[in-house]
Amino acid sequence: MNRASRRIRIYLALLFVFCLALGIALTYHYIDQRRQIEATAFALAEQQAANAVQQIESVFSELRVIADQIAADLSDGTLNYADIDPRMQAELIARPDVDGIAVTFAPFAYSSTQRLYQSYNYHQSDGSMVQLSGATYDYTLPVSDTADAPQTAWYHTPLEQGSIWLEPFLATGAGRVLIEYGTPFFRRGAPSSPAGVVTIDFSLGGMHDLMGALDLGDTGYGFVISQAGTFLAHPDSDVIAQENIFAEAQRSGDAALGDSMTRALNGETITIDSFDQVSGQYSRIFLQPIPETDWVLGIVLYKSELLIDSSVTLQEQVGILLSFSGAACFGLALLFRVERGTTRALWQTAIGFSVICTIAIIIILALTFINEEVQGIEVVSQTAANRYTEAYLQSVPADTQVYMLPTGVLVEALAFPTPTSATINGYVWQRYNAADMPEDFMPGFYFPQISGGEYFIDEADRVENGDEVIVLWRFGLDIVQAFDPARFPFDSRSVALQIVPSDAGYTVMLTPDLSEYVLINPALMPGTDDELFVNNWKLMSSQFSYHESPLNRGLVLQDSLVLNAPPELYFNINMQRNFVGPLIAYLLPGLVAAGLMFAFLTSDPKVGDQEEIISTLGFTAALFFVITVAHTALRDNVAAVGITYLENFYLVLYLVIILASINAFLVVRVDIPILRYRNNLLPKLLYFPLFSGIMLLVTLGMFVYG
Repeated sequence: MNRASRRIRIYLALLFVFCLALGIALTYHYIDQRRQIEATAFALAEQQAANAVQQIESVFSELRVIADQIAADLSDGTLNYADIDPRMQAELIARPDVDGIAVTFAPFAYSSTQRLYQSYNYHQSDGSMVQLSGATYDYTLPVSDTADAPQTAWYHTPLEQGSIWLEPFLATGAGRVLIEYGTPFFRRGAPSSPAGVVTIDFSLGGMHDLMGALDLGDTGYGFVISQAGTFLAHPDSDVIAQENIFAEAQRSGDAALGDSMTRALNGETITIDSFDQVSGQYSRIFLQPIPETDWVLGIVLYKSELLIDSSVTLQEQVGILLSFSGAACFGLALLFRVERGTTRALWQTAIGFSVICTIAIIIILALTFINEEVQGIEVVSQTAANRYTEAYLQSVPADTQVYMLPTGVLVEALAFPTPTSATINGYVWQRYNAADMPEDFMPGFYFPQISGGEYFIDEADRVENGDEVIVLWRFGLDIVQAFDPARFPFDSRSVALQIVPSDAGYTVMLTPDLSEYVLINPALMPGTDDELFVNNWKLMSSQFSYHESPLNRGLVLQDSLVLNAPPELYFNINMQRNFVGPLIAYLLPGLVAAGLMFAFLTSDPKVGDQEEIISTLGFTAALFFVITVAHTALRDNVAAVGITYLENFYLVLYLVIILASINAFLVVRVDIPILRYRNNLLPKLLYFPLFSGIMLLVTLGMFVYG
């Protein structure tokens, strides 16, 4: 090996080591950066969980002290039976967050002539206080699980087990769900003889507000479960005091969740990763015990909300790919001993470079699909919808009345008549409780994206069941969409149907009526007809999303119009183009033309033969005509204004034709040593690397850095 060859090999080895080290460093940075982001978010969530536990502990400890002190004063005679109501009323005035306090006597304990007696003082929703005396039912009846049996566990459990936080229940007398602490008090002079129980109630609404104040991203949420697994707080009000987390874990087959909950209820702090089969989302759940009450506070963070911007992620991933691709190219050059300059080594290196570029292009296209940018805040579960709604309600002034209007969509037909519009036919429904709405409230909606022309929105049905009203509309229209075919045939489309309430007289926020969908996992296409088909497109997912109202984005109007305008509801259908057909129709002719051009280039030109130039021009002209026909058909099909991705392949072919013609002229007419080297070897070697290298640069420009 001569000195020049040795120097080239050293340079190649240094470049190989540099690219490999750069790839490793970028990979480490990529992983470490995301680990730090997750760690920071999770640490913040854990801290919020700890703070929330402290708040709950503080509140419920104070409530326990109030009840224990009343019971102690009743037992030792400090508090006379006649003074019970003033004492309870004073405690309620001092603690507006307390829902109610009751003193319930054992049979004949209050009076030898009165078998049952209870004094119950509680706050109403308007803040006023109500005092009830007597017994509305026989609370001494045995505990029963029968549906129509009166609730009596709140009375018997403290007498049998001592001071205890009870499971939430629908109080028979109060007619509402209560979280209650009960403690027994005793007959004066007979400390072993129970005289009754003191119970103190905390509002479920107060617990709900405490969880709603947690900062857990757009759709992350907190919940509280009792010792038996009953939900005490949750964004979905339908599950509070009605659903059990152990039953939910059993239904979903998530044994790890049930086991983790058991361990948390036994005093362990638990962190688990979970996949929700219903919504199709990955999450991390923090479980923090609440020692005061033996409950567990849980926090759920969705990992999708912790991701860095998709474009930045794509660029970082491609940077890693290019580093390792460079290392692979230099490694192949070292492996094939390209420094020796043999024809075989040069061909192996050129082909290896072309293959690596092609593989890199394929990987970049795959990464582009994976890192598809998400528009707005995706809402893929009822819990996420409720959590997002709560966050908005906390941002509006207290005197602003916001009306929630559940809205659903079913798309039956979808087509693309032009590159910037979509034709949609389907149904929209809205449900509301007439008793909760103003008398002159009118349900309805409109589509701001209607592009004009003929359209219809007709009421198809209206169902009234008591105060609940469901209105169904049938619609068909064209909407404006910002589709960009520049990435053809690897482009995607997201049809975003914007839905806005039509009643401008009230502040109305549309919410997705997810309860009407059998399946809500976006990959299962909720809100679309089972037979929905869009020619040349593959349906990928569908879901609702929220976008900030344009009234909140800098319009100078009256504050009453723009202050915290409700987010706007969208229904999105995401799809990707079926690229196999376009590749066969447009790329295959181009590949054949490229192969023919390479075959022509490998023929040995005859120096000084004028017929060689004429033959070259004739061949390239015919090839140019074929390429032009395919290129024109592509543009007519896509109707793009600019240059699409696949067109760049044709542009490279045009460049190759020009360069091949120039090469033939120079070889025949001009004595240039570099072109005559090994019978015109250099242009042949550069042919496929030129193609693949230019297409790699085009791919980077259009999909990564464009």
